Amino acid sequence: MARTAQIRRARAGAASNRLSGPTGLSDDPPIRPIRPRCCALRECDSRRSKAMQCTFPGGKPNVALPTPKTSDGSEAHLSGKKTAMGQQERRSPNLVSVGRPKAAVWIGSAFCAALGLAALVLAALGPGERGTIAALRVTARFSFLLFWLAYTGGAMTALFGPAFEPFKKRAREFGLAFASAHLVHIALVAWLTHIGNAPSRGVFVFFGVAVLWTYLLALFSIARLQQTLGSKGWWLLRVVGLNYIAYAFAKDFLGYPQFGSIKYLVGYLPFAVLSVVGPLFCLAAFLRRAALLQTNSSRRVG
Repeated sequence: MARTAQIRRARAGAASNRLSGPTGLSDDPPIRPIRPRCCALRECDSRRSKAMQCTFPGGKPNVALPTPKTSDGSEAHLSGKKTAMGQQERRSPNLVSVGRPKAAVWIGSAFCAALGLAALVLAALGPGERGTIAALRVTARFSFLLFWLAYTGGAMTALFGPAFEPFKKRAREFGLAFASAHLVHIALVAWLTHIGNAPSRGVFVFFGVAVLWTYLLALFSIARLQQTLGSKGWWLLRVVGLNYIAYAFAKDFLGYPQFGSIKYLVGYLPFAVLSVVGPLFCLAAFLRRAALLQTNSSRRVG
């Protein structure tokens, strides 16, 4: 009722101002008309939204939002974890989380690197038999280095400590990079067969099985497909597949007959050593884990 009377007085004042004319002969000061509350709230919200939308030229917010507080007064970390009160925190849109590169980056980078190495060798030696065989050797060694890091990352961490933890965490990325780079090697084998110097059937079968294991492991590294195997099935697939691939590389590098030549010392000896050391690392790490499990079980029993 009081608000209705105030609106009536405002209308009466406006009418008296019109009667007094533009000379301002009325003694009462003009009364400012009162807008409804909904209009005032709407204007307040629009001003607040404009203040929140002030941006840099790059489009990032120019307003520092207050950090939420927990029940004890400390700042809550916007990491999506629960606070002390059990409420789920919301991530701030202003925070940019810098994660590790996606697997697609590793796959693309490894493929481009292998393709570049093969192109350089073929450009220098020609696309004939000699140049293709040299490109095969270069791409095989590049792929082997990626595979070796994926194969021994966990073993080196177990044997030599957390200094090798990044290799263990990146084991899947190294494995996918190896599978991607090896596509160039397979294409060179197909080209060598096309120009008339096809490997023997035994070579095709032996290394073809290794190629099959390579892409089978890459396929089941996808989380949804890996869940269909279960933890034991995935462990068995990894153990059999990785060790067969390691054996195929070792047979290739250790089968070169000229041990004393410069070609062997440069192109075969370092990779032959790695092909022997890798399985030894994995075996030593397995025995160490088994010993630790046995020690812990005996302590619990005791």
